[in-house]
Amino acid sequence: MLTSKKNNNNSICVIGLWHLGLVTSACLASLDFEVIGFDEDTNVIKELMNCRPPINEPGLNDLIQKGLKNKSLNFTSDRRDLANNLIYWITYDTPVDKNDIANIDIVISKVERIFKYIKEESIIVISSQLPVGSIEKIKNLYKKRYQKDLNICYIPENLRLGKSLELFLNPDRLIIGSDKIYIRNILSKVLNKITKNLIWMSIPSAEMAKHSINAFLATSVVFANEIASICEKVGADAKEVEKALKSDFRIGKHAYLGPGGPYAGGTLARDIVYLNNIGKDLNTSLPLISNIPKSNTYHKDWVIRLINNDNKKKGSINKKVLIMGVIYKEGTNTLRRSYAIELATKLSKQCELIHLYDPLVGTNSKFKSTDNISMHNKIIDLSNDYDDIIICRSWSKILNDIINIMANNNKNIAIYDINRDLSDHLDLFISKGYKYRTIGLPNII
Repeated sequence: MLTSKKNNNNSICVIGLWHLGLVTSACLASLDFEVIGFDEDTNVIKELMNCRPPINEPGLNDLIQKGLKNKSLNFTSDRRDLANNLIYWITYDTPVDKNDIANIDIVISKVERIFKYIKEESIIVISSQLPVGSIEKIKNLYKKRYQKDLNICYIPENLRLGKSLELFLNPDRLIIGSDKIYIRNILSKVLNKITKNLIWMSIPSAEMAKHSINAFLATSVVFANEIASICEKVGADAKEVEKALKSDFRIGKHAYLGPGGPYAGGTLARDIVYLNNIGKDLNTSLPLISNIPKSNTYHKDWVIRLINNDNKKKGSINKKVLIMGVIYKEGTNTLRRSYAIELATKLSKQCELIHLYDPLVGTNSKFKSTDNISMHNKIIDLSNDYDDIIICRSWSKILNDIINIMANNNKNIAIYDINRDLSDHLDLFISKGYKYRTIGLPNII
């Protein structure tokens, strides 16, 4: 048990210490709040007290270390430390299965476990990713047990792997769903330290706002890739079309309209599933939203269709493939719902050998190699004998890595660049006689 708190009436207890919870607790502590991070996993707490978080996020280690040093941040797995806090910030990362279906019961049951520690004036803030109606369900569970109302609100998380600290501390706005003036008065004092642009609304509206934002982004990704598939066949360049789209003030320069890989990772997909399930429960037809996953799933096989088509032309079947870029994005080391691994698994059924390579994959990666799939984080461990190179993510030295492989390979390698990261180096590939294919660009070579 923690020995003391500076001010029990003003402490914030962040519950659930994975990506969302660690970013939330470390950032709040950096704003001079007294923060207690709670998680049931004693091993996680032990590692955190030694400033070894279980996930990578740029700047997170330093922020945790600073908070521990000045005692504005502490971590615990002792349930007694849950008592006497003003704000309980729920930040469990909602588990999502391979079909993008979230297990919300796990999160709600964990929220129920803290009911007995809540004071009458305490406030529960939910930022875990839950479907609309979940906050009402939690309120009803509390009222049924204690015959009184719960002070609860919903603040949808707005983080992105690799940029989470920046987005938490400098958001363009915060959406807060609340139905009590008391909650608004207390939270305004906290949240105004983050941003003055607080958008207050009802709890159901805030829940729907999260679903709607992610659904819009997912729709944009799918739309851009369907347009790109046409561009490949009519001689147009999808990147040039993207410029035209973003130049329209009704769309904007930050729109998710770049041709590239499918949406992955489970975040956007989870909200599409939420909305589809809600539509079914309400007997409401959602013809657009219900078809977004179908288009995205079809796009996942873009590179497989091209490889199979090339195989037919060459009369070859067995291939050695190098897939470059495995983690979710630069700045992290997570393999959660990795599109590259999903792609490797599919290709393994028709290819002789597949190497996955990413310099940011940790040595403690939980990926298990198979008979014809292996994971590497050092270029020196790779052979130079490949038929195809698939680029799923770029990094600063990826071109150098490819050049090293090309220098010792006599084959006419086919390069499939899923996110168009190396399209500026077409001349190099042409000079080597390599085939270069990318999304939304006709087959130049």
